[in-house]
Amino acid sequence: MPLHIQGCEITHDVATLVRKERLVAVNSALEVDLFGQCNLEHANGSAVSGIGGAADFARAARISSGGRSIIALNARHRNGSRIVPTLGSPSVTSLSRIDVDYVVTEFGIAHLASESVHERAQSLIEVAAPEFRSDLRDRWRELAARL
Repeated sequence: MPLHIQGCEITHDVATLVRKERLVAVNSALEVDLFGQCNLEHANGSAVSGIGGAADFARAARISSGGRSIIALNARHRNGSRIVPTLGSPSVTSLSRIDVDYVVTEFGIAHLASESVHERAQSLIEVAAPEFRSDLRDRWRELAARL
């Protein structure tokens, strides 16, 4: 089979990717908030990476027939939890909550697709590192009271 080299205007084209049945996109994130929004670009107030093709592949996987968008990350980093109540400041939402089906950590899988914001938060708290879960529950109660 011949090898074809093509630019990202073709390889990352959502219209092309969507035609792939059962497309699975696996991306990582620096942090995921309790709504399922993902920051892939900023840490400690500084840009540390670009979004690359993450948004293209995540969106295409979500709408591909049988496809799935997965975020895989460690539940903690040296300064705390990667599952956070809300995205840090200044950071950006690299992937919206509708672009993520599953969040996977070493503590399990949070199934987010078709879930309410409250169910999403509960699922994400359950895959956070155990030492952060109580604080995340408390913070979610505060956030949920304002919804």
